[in-house]
Amino acid sequence: MKLQLLIISIFNYLVSTNQEEEKQLLTTEGFSLDEDYFNSIYNSTSPVYENEASAPCSVIVHGFNNLGIMITFLVVFFLSVVGNSVVVYVVCYMNKGRTSTDIYLMHLAMADLLFSLTLPFWAVNAHFGWIFGNFLCKLLSGFQEASVYSGVFLLACISMDRHFAIVRATRVQQSKHWLVKVVCSLVWLVAGMLSLPVVMQKESMHADELNRSICYKKPNW
Repeated sequence: MKLQLLIISIFNYLVSTNQEEEKQLLTTEGFSLDEDYFNSIYNSTSPVYENEASAPCSVIVHGFNNLGIMITFLVVFFLSVVGNSVVVYVVCYMNKGRTSTDIYLMHLAMADLLFSLTLPFWAVNAHFGWIFGNFLCKLLSGFQEASVYSGVFLLACISMDRHFAIVRATRVQQSKHWLVKVVCSLVWLVAGMLSLPVVMQKESMHADELNRSICYKKPNW
């Protein structure tokens, strides 16, 4: 979950930086820049179409630097693989003192690893379009959704585990690693099932507005 929040915050920084650069570029070229006009460019809305079920929207997001997004994805991929691999390695080779929380944290690191392994593909997609075909579009979209769902469920399991550890602190706690493993298995199973609708809806298609292929949910019409 922290990985997704980090990516969103970096996106916001890239957008704001690109907007400031465009304002400075227009000013240095000798144009008088109206602040209200500049804000209207990035905050403009599409016209309302009363006779249609839904108004069309632009697929081009102003202020996004595709090369910057690709580099950001690759940097996050590298840091995530290194950090989460260390967590999985340490927990797997703990011979003594492994608690139920450690097992949940190991599976949480595995969920982050699953998400991070899809980032190089989305990095290439951000700059060159989707060039990996329909099968990888469905597979990687499913991995991404499953990692998000499993991360949420595992965080809930960790919260419940810490709750019982505090409430029943005076009682003798017996090790129930088998129960924790069953819970983790159920978490991954449910996460996989919840990601199936996205797998069935995502397809590789050609976007005329972008003049390149994209991995997107197929329209219902």
